[in-house]
Amino acid sequence: SSIPASRLDELTVIRGVSPVSLGSESIGGTILATTRHGRFGDGEEFQPVGELSAGGQTANNSWFSALQAGAANQNHRFSLFGSYDHANDMDAGDGQTIVPTGYQRYSYGAEYGFQRDGQEIMLGYQHLRTNDAGAPALPMDIIWLKGDSGKASYTGRLGQLLVEAKAHYASTDHRMDNYSQRSP
Repeated sequence: SSIPASRLDELTVIRGVSPVSLGSESIGGTILATTRHGRFGDGEEFQPVGELSAGGQTANNSWFSALQAGAANQNHRFSLFGSYDHANDMDAGDGQTIVPTGYQRYSYGAEYGFQRDGQEIMLGYQHLRTNDAGAPALPMDIIWLKGDSGKASYTGRLGQLLVEAKAHYASTDHRMDNYSQRSP
């Protein structure tokens, strides 16, 4: 739920016991979700880059929109992104509605990357907010969830040694209950 579908680049499912490098206590498997990143350009001149996407579904009258825009050259890439998702309660057929199954979510953020001589540094930030997200199979629904995340990474070579370093930061706050969106 922390990566909107419009920002998803790749999704990998590892069944069973996962390597420690992919998470602690993940005996039931691991899901790796990778976000889209801008690409570096080919020359010294900065070139604008961007992508606009939108879509929807009829089952819950949902829709989404997303924009990623920025500029890149052979050494630098910078991008800003934002998305908004909205869904109504799902139609179960015969005039029945599954309550609560609707949701509202938006996110925005920025990324910067630098590469030179086989070394790459990347910095990123994202803010995510979800409002009124129903989960009828669970005992509670999300009233709101808001969070900020940051990441930094370095990849390069020291002689024959490949060095990869990553740092992540996340701060999330939420409110849930079982009565705001459900009829008693």
